[in-house]
Amino acid sequence: MTTDNGSWTDFVPTITKPIVYTYKYRKVIQKYWKIMQVKLNSGRPSVIITGRAGVGKSVLAAHYHGEANTQDWNEPGTSTDVEIKPITIGEWTKIVAVIPGQNTKERARALDEALNKANKLDGVIHVVDWGFTSIRDSAVRKEMVESKGLDSIEKIRAHNLALELKDFELMLDKLAMSISNNRGPEWLVIAVNKVDLFENRLLTAEQYYNPSCTSEFTDKM
Repeated sequence: MTTDNGSWTDFVPTITKPIVYTYKYRKVIQKYWKIMQVKLNSGRPSVIITGRAGVGKSVLAAHYHGEANTQDWNEPGTSTDVEIKPITIGEWTKIVAVIPGQNTKERARALDEALNKANKLDGVIHVVDWGFTSIRDSAVRKEMVESKGLDSIEKIRAHNLALELKDFELMLDKLAMSISNNRGPEWLVIAVNKVDLFENRLLTAEQYYNPSCTSEFTDKM
């Protein structure tokens, strides 16, 4: 609130102004506190980003974090390590862990740490891409065409969707166990990425992931 003569804080007694300013800028203070915790490696993630390798988890996190808006930012390759970032979600800043998508010991350890051993988890952002998963390894792409006969976009999409569904089912099993142990998470968001690749079929994709609709994916939910 302001008056004709300035801000309402001008009328607050000097002795109480530190308290008033702390409250007024509490979200900014909390944001920089989370940034400092990440730099000092002292804070635990309260949100995790999951999904298969190549769905764009790191890119999504970079956009939310603001890194992708800088001139020197380059799109990352396949991530094999857990990435920790302070990201503002809603009004408050959270410490977010981006979990690698490959089925490795690092991924298993990170999920177990987040879901079963750390403080109660706030939420999970599970990234999907409606079968348009990037296969960055040229040898794997060659194998898919020659050995599996995946020689068209639709065949590759069907293959990716089957793997995505299996990965999601495994994730749901882990979440159910975490919830039964009163660890969380409190919410799950399905983030559909790469929509620029299927702009003319957005409604069909939405029906596939929307929990109010019926599909193989929503049946698992």
